[in-house]
Amino acid sequence: MAVHPGGIKNSFTSQAVFWLFFLPLLTLIFLPLFYSNTNIEMAELEMIQASGTDIPTVTQATQDQFRRWFIDTGIMEATTSFFGGKTSGYMAAPKQPMVEQASALASGWVGNVWALLYKCMWRLHALFWVYVAAIGAVCLPCLWDGIWVRARKRYNFETHNPLVFNMSTHLAVMVVGLLVYIPLIPVSLTPPVIAGFMVFLGASLWWAAANFQTGM
Repeated sequence: MAVHPGGIKNSFTSQAVFWLFFLPLLTLIFLPLFYSNTNIEMAELEMIQASGTDIPTVTQATQDQFRRWFIDTGIMEATTSFFGGKTSGYMAAPKQPMVEQASALASGWVGNVWALLYKCMWRLHALFWVYVAAIGAVCLPCLWDGIWVRARKRYNFETHNPLVFNMSTHLAVMVVGLLVYIPLIPVSLTPPVIAGFMVFLGASLWWAAANFQTGM
């Protein structure tokens, strides 16, 4: 049985569950109702290609994984049939106009859900090494520097601000959750978007580490 984030007593765990599970799930359910363009923009393809990633290899790896997880297992066919798709060898009874419209809407929605899921998987394959490089070049140095700032505060017996500590850690959890959520956003992942997000992630990690409780 799924656990709602509001039912979790620990605020950090509740926020992590929301960003890592509920927000992607809600996006996967509701975004296809209003946004049907699941194509990768040319600017995003150019950025990925410029990073040295081989696009045909990424596409092939995504297709293989998608087929193993959802096509070979029958999950995609089952959901498509359930939401208005046709099953071979079955002659459906004539439908009323409103029923046909509802069936077409459901069939289009589930198709967009699978297309969005495929796009998310493709982005994860394509951006894996971009993530690794950005985290290694930006996030880890910021985290290391924040840890040394905290060590200096502890050495100088400086008191910590519980409000600042709470805000900084919640911000860090949110941004780490966005790191997982970003492949689902309906925005082209251009270099300014990725760079801005990584700078924001690095700054939030530095702030959280620098304001961690010093014990005073």
